[in-house]
Amino acid sequence: MGHFRWFRVSLIALAIGVLWLGPAACSKNVAPPEDMGPPVAAGQAVPGSTPESVDRAGQPVDFNFTLKDMNGATVQLASYKGRPLVMNFWATWCPPCKLEIPWFIELKKKYAGQGLEILGVSIDDPAPDLKVFAAEYKMNYPVLLGLDQDKMLETYEAEVSVPVTWFIKKDGTVQSRNIGINTREFFESQIKALF
Repeated sequence: MGHFRWFRVSLIALAIGVLWLGPAACSKNVAPPEDMGPPVAAGQAVPGSTPESVDRAGQPVDFNFTLKDMNGATVQLASYKGRPLVMNFWATWCPPCKLEIPWFIELKKKYAGQGLEILGVSIDDPAPDLKVFAAEYKMNYPVLLGLDQDKMLETYEAEVSVPVTWFIKKDGTVQSRNIGINTREFFESQIKALF
């Protein structure tokens, strides 16, 4: 086994070990964990995670919110009604959130032709930090500022911990909601159910 391959395998094993001991979700009320950098185990299931899928199926979604994106543009959430939509609430300091982002990038590419929209709503990061982060991770979907959007975070149940992901059908009702990290396969199954 070459040195580079051995090094890569060691990094993956280390990341899985850290994630095994780490939280499935991050709380706003706890000091942010140390930066883990870009995820090295993207696409893999996360051992020891305990995602909470909560049944909200069929409930109408509140689209009456206006946010800014990381570039300062105004975004009306209502403009996404009528499309299959994934809303992911996250933070740059949250390791499980970082692990999910490459999956959302991949799934956006895969299902863009079917009209899938993905929105990443950062719960407390300022725009300059989001620009740097989005460039580093090569995020291919809109990144919105949830900072000072307390009513929205409360409505979407993301005011205490992240990640929180909502899967919303074209008719504006909830397909499902997931608290904490889950697997890429789970996210894709929920996206397929939107079509």
